[in-house]
Amino acid sequence: MEFEDYYQTLGVARTATDKEIRAAFRRLARRWHPDSRPDDPAGAKRFQQVAEAYEVLSNPEKRRKYDTFGAAWREAGEGPGPSSTGTGDAPQRMRVEDLGPDGESDPLADLLGGLFGAHGGRPHPVLSVEITLEEALRGTTRTVVSDGGPSNRLEVRIPAGVATGDRLAVPGAAGRGRIAELEIRVRPHPRFTRSGDDLRCRVEMPLWTLLLGGEVDVGTLSDHVALRVPAETADGGVLRLRGQGMPRRAAPGGRGDLYVEVHALLPKGLREEERQLVRRLAAMRAASGSGSGRRDSA
Repeated sequence: MEFEDYYQTLGVARTATDKEIRAAFRRLARRWHPDSRPDDPAGAKRFQQVAEAYEVLSNPEKRRKYDTFGAAWREAGEGPGPSSTGTGDAPQRMRVEDLGPDGESDPLADLLGGLFGAHGGRPHPVLSVEITLEEALRGTTRTVVSDGGPSNRLEVRIPAGVATGDRLAVPGAAGRGRIAELEIRVRPHPRFTRSGDDLRCRVEMPLWTLLLGGEVDVGTLSDHVALRVPAETADGGVLRLRGQGMPRRAAPGGRGDLYVEVHALLPKGLREEERQLVRRLAAMRAASGSGSGRRDSA
């Protein structure tokens, strides 16, 4: 998530007390909670920002590092960030009633108790959807039916760059005023394999292209691009096409790379003249001592 001033997010001064921070969080969380704004995706995002700001500023050690290092506070030794505490997905599951009245208690601690039954809470349902790799590249939409019945159909926008296992919060998909999670499964592709934001594929090309170099047309997920093959590229070598991978969700506008594994496509049905050329090449390489791939020691 893009860095922002956590104090500004909660609307408190940098000298705010723990009680003031708790009160600000409860007030803003109730205002932006998806249960209160089931048709407002921007409100759900704002709610997550408020919850993240509270999780950092309510923890004395995190707050100290944040005050000292600002945007680089995680690199100062915190590790993977707010979700490492185990409450990173808690805002997605928080109910308005879990917030309770303003007071001395910790609202996130109250929430965790509610998730495991102390306050009658229960995990929200998880829906699943399968999309193609092409749809993951450009983003797509799916229609889900909520617990409210077949008449309550919701169109969910799936952002570009999602991967198998990603979950999206869907306000209203568990019934009016409730949240469900939409778990993404990206269908395996016949040509491309994925590693993070990068893609990999295999391309066969004429033997002489690997030997002499040249350009070959490579089909990507969305287009065709020219791949420059250096002379004497080894069979099985890997060449990179920058920016032809999947969208980077952590860096809007950026994309991963496409790694192309190149292999020689051996000719078939050689004519006698072509066989003679191959024999001549083999003899020349043997005479130079390089035909077997062995080198004489100096």
